[in-house]
Amino acid sequence: VGGGGVAGGRPAGGRAAGSAGTRLLAVLTELGFEPSVDLSGTIELLNCPFQAVRAEHQAVVCEMNRCLVDGIVSGARAAAYTPSLEPDATRCCVVLRRSTP
Repeated sequence: VGGGGVAGGRPAGGRAAGSAGTRLLAVLTELGFEPSVDLSGTIELLNCPFQAVRAEHQAVVCEMNRCLVDGIVSGARAAAYTPSLEPDATRCCVVLRRSTP
């Protein structure tokens, strides 16, 4: 799948957890993120929609993204995912990991 994200309504790589995971991926995509799900269910955001600002204010933008994604997780009722800051120059600093039951 070009660019990683969601194609044909299905996440690239692995699968998101149920309908809440599908809603989560849809909202992230709609807001300009490029979510990619690996085989363990971890969601990486392959881009930062705020890249232009991030260059000069990385700490602020990354924390803002984490808070934004946390709200998206809550709104999508995707409690199986926990957003965390994992800065990386090649993607968004927020990674969503499946919570262990």
